[in-house]
Amino acid sequence: MLLVGCSRQPSQIRVRNLTGRDFSNVTVMTNSFGPVKAGASTEYLTVPAVFEEVSVYTSQADGYFMNHRFMGGANSQLASGRYTYILKFAKDELEISRQKD
Repeated sequence: MLLVGCSRQPSQIRVRNLTGRDFSNVTVMTNSFGPVKAGASTEYLTVPAVFEEVSVYTSQADGYFMNHRFMGGANSQLASGRYTYILKFAKDELEISRQKD
């Protein structure tokens, strides 16, 4: 008898800050990227899985912060790979989009 397991490969994620503001910290789910300047992209972090929807938390040196929170429900796991979460503002709210690199 042969048992074959199927395990997903780890993925990599990064953040691109297109908000026009410098952040003292950006966190995607539980992955902290530290400071991210306006217009900059971070290095990739290796994560066990990437999901369709994510929570993103940002803070600025002046104490101002913005949250984009995933509130629960179905959340599909994406295929392994490299992904960039793009941060923008829309009507003074943090907007998150994702692209597969």
